[in-house]
Amino acid sequence: MFPRCNVGIFVKTQCGTSSHYQNELSLVKLFDCNRDISGHLHSLRLPTGQNQTKCDTQTEGQLISRRAGVFDYNRNLSICPKHRYDLGIYWRPRTTCQFPGHVGKGKPVRTVTSPMSYGIWCTQTQLVHAGSGICRKCIDVFKEVVPDITVYQTGLNSITDSNDSEKEEAAEEHSFNFTSDSSDNFYNLRQRTNVSYHNELDDILECTSECTQATNSQTSNWSDNIQTPLSEINQALSTIGRGSISPLKFQLSKPLDDVKESTLRYIKRKATESIDVLLESIAPGQSSDLKKLIFSEGIKNLNEPEQDSELTKLILTLFNDTNNNTVKYQLLSMIAEKYTKRELQNMIPGLTVYKIDQARQYASLHGPGSTMNEKAEKFHRSRMEPEKLEHALSFFFDPQFIQLSSFGTRELKLENGDKIMIPEVVRSTCSSNLVNMYISYCKENEFVPLSSSTLYKILSSCSAATKTNLRGLDNTAADGSSACDDLTELVKNIASKSVLTKDETDEILLQIKCSKLYMKTDYKLHIKQNDECADHCINLALSDPSDALLQNPCQHTHNIKCDRCELFPDLIKLLKEKISNTNVYDQEQKCDLLKEMEIAESKVTDWKSHVLRTINQDEGRMNLLENLNPNQMLIVMDWAMKFLPSLHREKQSDFYGQKGFSWHISVCIFKDTNGKLKHETFAHLFNLVKQDWFAVASILENVLVNVRVRMPIITEVFLRSDNAGCYHTGLLWQAIHGISERTDIFIQRYDYSEAQSGKSYCDSKIAHMRRKMRMYVASGGNIQNPVDMRDAILSGKGVVGCRVAVAEINTEKQQIFSHKWKGVQNITNLGFMAEKVIIWKAYGIGNGNSIPMSEVKKMSCDQEETALIITHDFNDIIQTGSVTLPKKRANPVESEDNVELEQEATRTEDLENLSNSSSSVFNCSEIGCTKQYQFFSKLQNHIEFGRHVYKLERKSTYDDIKLKWADVCKDVDIRLRNLEKVQESLNEINEHQVDCGWALRKGKKVIRHSKAVKDYLLHLFTIGQTTGKKISPSEAALLIRNSRDEEGRKMFQPEEYLLTSQVASYFSRLALLSRQNQLSRREQDNLNDEDLAAVLSSIEENEVRQNILQTH
Repeated sequence: MFPRCNVGIFVKTQCGTSSHYQNELSLVKLFDCNRDISGHLHSLRLPTGQNQTKCDTQTEGQLISRRAGVFDYNRNLSICPKHRYDLGIYWRPRTTCQFPGHVGKGKPVRTVTSPMSYGIWCTQTQLVHAGSGICRKCIDVFKEVVPDITVYQTGLNSITDSNDSEKEEAAEEHSFNFTSDSSDNFYNLRQRTNVSYHNELDDILECTSECTQATNSQTSNWSDNIQTPLSEINQALSTIGRGSISPLKFQLSKPLDDVKESTLRYIKRKATESIDVLLESIAPGQSSDLKKLIFSEGIKNLNEPEQDSELTKLILTLFNDTNNNTVKYQLLSMIAEKYTKRELQNMIPGLTVYKIDQARQYASLHGPGSTMNEKAEKFHRSRMEPEKLEHALSFFFDPQFIQLSSFGTRELKLENGDKIMIPEVVRSTCSSNLVNMYISYCKENEFVPLSSSTLYKILSSCSAATKTNLRGLDNTAADGSSACDDLTELVKNIASKSVLTKDETDEILLQIKCSKLYMKTDYKLHIKQNDECADHCINLALSDPSDALLQNPCQHTHNIKCDRCELFPDLIKLLKEKISNTNVYDQEQKCDLLKEMEIAESKVTDWKSHVLRTINQDEGRMNLLENLNPNQMLIVMDWAMKFLPSLHREKQSDFYGQKGFSWHISVCIFKDTNGKLKHETFAHLFNLVKQDWFAVASILENVLVNVRVRMPIITEVFLRSDNAGCYHTGLLWQAIHGISERTDIFIQRYDYSEAQSGKSYCDSKIAHMRRKMRMYVASGGNIQNPVDMRDAILSGKGVVGCRVAVAEINTEKQQIFSHKWKGVQNITNLGFMAEKVIIWKAYGIGNGNSIPMSEVKKMSCDQEETALIITHDFNDIIQTGSVTLPKKRANPVESEDNVELEQEATRTEDLENLSNSSSSVFNCSEIGCTKQYQFFSKLQNHIEFGRHVYKLERKSTYDDIKLKWADVCKDVDIRLRNLEKVQESLNEINEHQVDCGWALRKGKKVIRHSKAVKDYLLHLFTIGQTTGKKISPSEAALLIRNSRDEEGRKMFQPEEYLLTSQVASYFSRLALLSRQNQLSRREQDNLNDEDLAAVLSSIEENEVRQNILQTH
């Protein structure tokens, strides 16, 4: 038998020879183990002392001693060949993580060094060999357990340095004694005197007070109670255990309740080992039975508190009831340390050892029963300058680049998981072009922007739909587009009944799609003042057939038809024929379908008229700017959206219940001494004001007074605005003559834009001022009143060409409260002269109807001076804004010099010249316009004052015919048959007859709903009021179409059907009457015929009043 070595006692494995060196048959001392270990250390990624790394293991003996768990290196310990090479240079690590308590499938990513091994042994009382692998997760656990590895590095070095010489001297006296022939081999541990590493070890274990520097001075105030020296205890344990028990390292010198948990585990382990060895010596082979016999009586006498037992039962009940694994581990961690694994498995059937280990690890990491630590909330440092951010956002959010859709929503998700629903937004240009535009805009204004990557991230955060088209977003166009969609559904429904064949269905659906696209794009490009196609001729479409003064007679015949304009009428005619001739539907169903088609046809026709009127009214603006004289001025007026108070640091209580500030913008466009167009903007800021005609009249008079003082050359002005009720009213027209007399500036004409097509230069100036106010707040300012608004707009360099004043309306000066103007809704242009007023229904159509000034004065009383109160007067401006109109040229731009001169180019002819330059990045957002600009200011001027250059998406058939005719006429060898063919095409007569004045605004007909419809709606409204389950207007409109009486007959005829908007308006009037206590619940329940008549009469009176107000 091979002799037992000292190291073998610690590793508890049999001694023997090594397969690597079979000739070595004797024991050697550790100090004789001096083979080169640098290659071994390098293969394990341990420090070797090379490349400026400090080696923590110097010799082969140190490496073997530490892997055996003897960190107190004793050079005189004997070792056999097997242990020498198994723990030395031929030791190989396992492929899995060796950290105590490791769970999961994490692969080792790092090597355990000697200091780490020493730290794990001191804190976990488990040996992990130097060179073993450790996973990333266990590295984090190790860092929590051992926050400072340098402590163990220092302790390990001090143990080695301080004991080398001492152990050599005491080796012979206190070394282990061996006998090679006796089976009762044992060893005697020396008495360790003045071992300095004890202090280091005790400091790490936080047990400095428990240990001493030497055995003789190992006790403090407890020294009188310690009777047996440590050496004698170790010798006794070695004798009883026959070398199977490792030496006891220290004796406790303080109460158990005060020691660290790791120290308590070590003491408990050593005590358990000692008791087991002693019992095995007394009763060999029966130590476990003897242990039960000894401790059974004591266990029986331990009366566990009843509440602890009840708590354990409760925990077990909750554990079995829950299905959440995290909660299971949380509950199990509360009792995992109190019971053994076998006891826990007996209490919880099916519980695995893995879950017990996980629960104990959970308890060590998070605490028994505690919740898992949530991830710390992320705090973002704002590295963007707020002023630059607001500048970029103001540009990106400009209405020229985005539009809100009338339907659809979009979801924004924040980092904390919250979701925000926003309306669907249409972005008119792609992100790259938008960023290039913004950078060019900043260069133009000498502003340093954010980086390009940051700008792209901002756009990606503000998600929006890609532009498909820019029309269909106002009410009239949206109704026309939805009518096409409704018609598509109708075609699909009748096709499902086999009324249409598949080919017919596909053809009709294609026609609907093409008609819808044509209305959105190319139709406006076909419209001309004089045209042989009746659908394109402005003079024919806007001439009033009943009034010769409102007509522009055409000097040509309308004998051309446009195949694209005919698409919609043709498909309507075809559908009507198919429905009328089919036997699939009964008469009621046919009436319903024909009524739906009639409604759709009416909406599309209104859409078409709306587009034509928009083109014509915009022509008036262009003609005025091109022919403006030096003594004349154009004033464009508009109310800005109310501005809510804004604070740099806004509390929640400051945000709710805010009331916005009203502000009115008047842009004055004129020509300077050089004949160039310039503009000045007058902004009036108010706190609380009613936006009515008198407020507009007061502002207009104040603007003209300031113009008279600052620009005496101006003697005539032209007014332009949208169709808001405060502008489009006879009350304001009555006051204009008096304003002209008091200001000595004659108001020559007032033009209105087409409804919902009145985008003006005011919008751009409003956007500039809003951007200025946002930047002011972002830089630390507060806006709490109109004075703060004024200071914000004027901060820094202010806004070019803008004057700002804070004002109040003097309502006591209002004298006009009613008028007798007729047909106000149909008037779009007014001309004011000293002796008369001329009105038109469309710009430039006819000479207009004249109303003598004597009759105008009879329509109402005179309005004296409005006396607007100015609390903070207008500021002086440094420079006026400039307006550039494109010059009319016969030939397209041919060189880059022209591009730089005019700052504009067309995509069709100038794009090749600009391909090598990225300067022309601002594209016109108008559908069909081919203009490009180098500067943002030029794009704004073009949108507000320029002429759009259109390019057709596709030529119509009659355009192709004209081109063919031109080619034939230029050909010398004219063939008669070609000429006849073309002439026949030109002489085609349009089957779809178009009436004169078809595009004029139609006055709203006051249609009285039938008594049956009103009664039915009142019944639905009453049900909603009494039960709380209110019916929506769309549901009510559908019920009117589908309701039947007891005999199964339809309750209402198609001519009685109502639109959703009509039902909503009727319900709102009923709700108003209900709030005014004119329709209480009792009256609803006990409504007799007289009461019902009174209520209906009141509703009808309100309907008439509402229609009158709409015409004013």
